[in-house]
Amino acid sequence: MKPVLFVMSILFLVGTLPAQADAIRPLSQKVSAAQLSSACSQNGGNFSLHEDGGGYGCRKDNCDGKGGTCQIACTNDGVCHGQTPSRVTTINLNSILQNGGMAVRKNEPAR
Repeated sequence: MKPVLFVMSILFLVGTLPAQADAIRPLSQKVSAAQLSSACSQNGGNFSLHEDGGGYGCRKDNCDGKGGTCQIACTNDGVCHGQTPSRVTTINLNSILQNGGMAVRKNEPAR
């Protein structure tokens, strides 16, 4: 039960979920901290380790160009959940951090 609480708490601690947020979705593959850090950096996000050492995550503000936030939170055993402002059909690191798009979107001002 602790990993579920951690995932939920990191998503809420990282920031307030936007009102239009779609469901939190599990990623099918396990993701190491190094893998997430690399994907996060490549997609313009901010990687972080949980203060108590209980996991890691990535947050990308304005991932949809409309002020929405995309996030991935993982437990130390690599079980991750992602959250996007829009529904995405492909659930992987890049699609979560790009709000479903496969073109890298750097952090740009919201329109």
